[in-house]
Amino acid sequence: MILVLQLLSIFCYAGVLFVLSYLGIKKKIQLSIKSILIIGIILRVIVSFSFISLKHYDTISYFTIGTLSLQGKTIYPGYAYYHYPYFPGFIYIEALSIFFQRFGFPYMLFLKLVFSLFDIFNIYFVYILSKKNTRSAFLYAVNPAMIFLSSAHGQLEAMPMMLSLAAIYFYQKNKEIAASIALGFAILSKVWPLLFLPFFLKYTKKWHMYMVSLIIPALSVIIYAMLFNTPVLSILHPPLSYRGGYGSWGISTVVHFFLPGDKGLNNAIYKAITNITIASLTLFMLFQKKTTLLRELFIFLLIFGAIVLSGANPIWLIPFMLLLFPPKWEYWLSVVSIYYVIGMIGEIFYSITPFYNQFFINLGLFFAFLLWLVNVTMVIDWLKLRRAYLVKRKV
Repeated sequence: MILVLQLLSIFCYAGVLFVLSYLGIKKKIQLSIKSILIIGIILRVIVSFSFISLKHYDTISYFTIGTLSLQGKTIYPGYAYYHYPYFPGFIYIEALSIFFQRFGFPYMLFLKLVFSLFDIFNIYFVYILSKKNTRSAFLYAVNPAMIFLSSAHGQLEAMPMMLSLAAIYFYQKNKEIAASIALGFAILSKVWPLLFLPFFLKYTKKWHMYMVSLIIPALSVIIYAMLFNTPVLSILHPPLSYRGGYGSWGISTVVHFFLPGDKGLNNAIYKAITNITIASLTLFMLFQKKTTLLRELFIFLLIFGAIVLSGANPIWLIPFMLLLFPPKWEYWLSVVSIYYVIGMIGEIFYSITPFYNQFFINLGLFFAFLLWLVNVTMVIDWLKLRRAYLVKRKV
C-alpha cells in the first residue's frame, strides 16, 4: 500500500515539477531569490518525507557502512569496493544517521534531509554564480532530476556539487585558499571533483595553494587509518580505482540500447579505456585557449559525457547548463529530468512487482540514449564554434 502511494506521489510531484520547469523555461514566472529558496526547501522536505521507506542498493549501502563504522569496524577495502568507493569523509555522516536511528529517527530521512540541505545551497550558488539570475535559480530549485535524486532516491551528489560550486565562487572572488579547501572537501565527499583540479591549476597563478585540495583527502585517509587500524593502501585503492559501472551512462548505455544482450567489457579493459579517455580529454582541454574556469569546466563535462564509456553522471552538468544557457540547453534539461523520473518510477514499480522491470530498463536506456545524443550534438556545436574562431584567427 505504501509503495502504491509512493508511485502515485511520484506522478503527482513529477507533474507539478515539469509544469513549474516549463513555466521557468518560458519565462512565465518572476520570483525573488527568497521565494525561490522557500519553494526549494518546501519541495525537498515534502519529497524527503514521502519516500522515507524507499529501499534500494544505495540505502542498503548507507545502512551497512554506517552500522560497521559505528561499531568501530573498518570498511576498507572489502565493503568499500561495493558500498563506499570514496575517501573516508561522508562515512561519518552515515554513522551519525545510524546513531540517530537508535533513537527513532529514520536514518534515511536524516540522510535525505542532509542531501536536501546541500541542494538548497546549490540553488543559492547557482543564483550568485549566474550574477543573481533568478531564472537560473528557479529552474534549479524545481528541477525534477535534482529533487528526486537527492530527496527521493537519496544520493549524495548534491554534496560534492555544492562544494565544487563553492570552489568556483571563491576562485572568482580571488579567495583561492577558500577555493582550494572547498574543492578538497568536494573530493573528500566523492572522487569525481578531482577531475576539476587541473583546471583550477590552469587558471591560477597560485597553483601551490591548490595542494590543499589534495591534503584534505590525504589527511582523512591518515586519520581513518589510525582510528580503524587500517593500512593506507587498503583505504586508497577503492576510491582511486573506481570508475563507475559499465552501462550506467555514456557510450555504454548506447551499446546496451542497441545490443540488449551486451555483457560489457572485461573490468580491467574498461578501466584502462576510461583512464586513457580521461587523461586524453584533460590534456586536450588544458591546451585550449583560456576562456573562463566555469565555461571550461562545462565544456570538459560535456565532452566527457559524450565520449566516456560510462561513469559520467549527467547530473553534474545541471548547474552548468543553468549558469551558461548554451544552445539546446532546454532540450538537454528536459531529457535528463524525464530520464531520472523514469528511473524513480521503475524503482518503485520493481518493489511492487518485477513484472514490468524490463520495460522500465528499456525505457530508461532509450532516454539515456536520447540524452547522450543531445550531449553529442552540443559538443558538435562547440567544435563548430571553435573551428570558426580558429579560422577567423588565421585570417
